[in-house]
Amino acid sequence: MVERLFPRKVERLGDAFAFVRGFFESNGLPAGQTLDVNLIMEELFVNMVRHARDGTHDIAIGLDWDGSLLTLVMRDFDVGPFNVTTAPGADLQSPLNRRTPGGLGLHLVRRLSDSLRYDYTGRTSTITVTKRLES
Repeated sequence: MVERLFPRKVERLGDAFAFVRGFFESNGLPAGQTLDVNLIMEELFVNMVRHARDGTHDIAIGLDWDGSLLTLVMRDFDVGPFNVTTAPGADLQSPLNRRTPGGLGLHLVRRLSDSLRYDYTGRTSTITVTKRLES
């Protein structure tokens, strides 16, 4: 697992995208598959920044590759819980003018991921996402 810390500022997402790009390059992974990983990471990162308002620490982003499965681990320290696995998703059945805003990003995360796990221990939120990559 390769892990880096990123300031909890949405403006720093570019640094996180560069981290993913560098990880893909160093592991010989197809650059075209970074889009899904970046979308997942961006949504989770923004949720950590917006929903963990008491958070002051950097957010840890870790990546691991086992030859077929990419694992993305994101940790937010000294914050209250925000369980992304049970948070409501978007209402895709109602007409647009009747939908409540929110949830579309988590819906996309769930659709793009092969698995999504959440752990909250010692005021640390940990989200683990796995995604199979095509070779």
